[in-house]
Amino acid sequence: MQFIEFKEEHFTKDDTTGDFFIQIPKVEVGFGEVEVHAKQEDGHYSKADYEVQDELSTVTIRMKKPCDIRVNF
Repeated sequence: MQFIEFKEEHFTKDDTTGDFFIQIPKVEVGFGEVEVHAKQEDGHYSKADYEVQDELSTVTIRMKKPCDIRVNF
C-alpha cells in the first residue's frame, strides 16, 4: 500500500459548509479506495473522521478541521 502525506496548511476552507478539503488528482492515487489517517501528537497515525467524494478525475477529502494526514491508496 502506498501513501501521500499532507500538512494542515494544504487544506482549503469551504466557506459555504465551514469544513476543510483537499483535492487529489486520480492519477496520483489510482482508482481504488483511499483511507485517511490523522497524525497524533505522539507521531503515530490513527483513523481520521473524514468524507471522501470520489469524482471522475479527482478525489476530494473533507474534514471538520484541518490536520496533518496520511492518505493510503
